[in-house]
Amino acid sequence: YCPELMRLKLPSSLKRIEYGVFNGCDNLQEITIPEGVKSISDYAFSDCSNLKEVRMPASVVSIGNSVFEGCPDLKVILAEKGGRAEKYCYRNGIAYSYAENE
Repeated sequence: YCPELMRLKLPSSLKRIEYGVFNGCDNLQEITIPEGVKSISDYAFSDCSNLKEVRMPASVVSIGNSVFEGCPDLKVILAEKGGRAEKYCYRNGIAYSYAENE
């Protein structure tokens, strides 16, 4: 339970986001997943009802089941076109766009 958590920028040393780790963080609105994260486990961010934006790097190659279930207003910003994350969003009806080159 994490009632105060609104924005999350994960450390660059992270390689995997574990099962249900942020499940039910109702006030969480933004997440930046760093380049280098390879996998996101089942239900990692499920039921984060106010989650609006997730920045997803190209390094993510494995995305579990129901990772964003219960996040009705979510939009994922992808680092690359045609990657695993884009396919996941498309199959699960999650809105997405592409990050602009900076």
